[in-house]
Amino acid sequence: MLDGLRSSSFESCYNRRMNDRFPQNQYASDPFFNKRSRERILLPLIGLLVGAFGFSFALTCLYHAMRGVMRLGGFVASGGPYVIAHEAPSWIWIAPVSIVTGMIFVFIHWIAARKLQCLSIHALAWPALFLSLGYNFWEFGFNPPGGGTSVAWLICGALFWLMGAVPVWIVGRAWLRTRSEKRLRPNTSDDPEKTNKMARTQWLNLTVVLTAVAGIYLAILFFRSLN
Repeated sequence: MLDGLRSSSFESCYNRRMNDRFPQNQYASDPFFNKRSRERILLPLIGLLVGAFGFSFALTCLYHAMRGVMRLGGFVASGGPYVIAHEAPSWIWIAPVSIVTGMIFVFIHWIAARKLQCLSIHALAWPALFLSLGYNFWEFGFNPPGGGTSVAWLICGALFWLMGAVPVWIVGRAWLRTRSEKRLRPNTSDDPEKTNKMARTQWLNLTVVLTAVAGIYLAILFFRSLN
């Protein structure tokens, strides 16, 4: 009996020391270390990546479609009883489809990012749209297809950049304010739960950025294959 008590006492003491050195319960609240929570976040994680990829893909397609139309003079058409100066290219359908699908993907990404509490590109979707398309207006405004300068396109470029720059300024100020507030908070590096959450969020943010870059690259290849 004494041997049994000693054995159980030694085992409980050993387990207690191991739990002190390698605490497992600190991961209980982290969805990435909890099986049931991992199952719950699987769908938001898929939506997060699909939304980031889809939006960047759609925006890149719209950017290149706009450039293609502007190379033809900025106006294309097909069919009808009138004489058409520039026939609409076969890929013109990409422009309206990319606008609609881009908005859908942004909404999906925003919902998933709120669920996972990580980086969301929805705040930069509006600036990315107007700054990129505004660049096209500036470039072709100074070098239009017929030569000279297109004042109308330059005005459109200025308006697009204004609409894109104002949200960037607002988001930038909010980000700087958040960063300054975090510096004033007490150090939480000794809190394992918060440290794990910060590390998880950083990995999710990096994954979102890489997924968006992949969407841009594949959209460029896709649009080139249509020409």
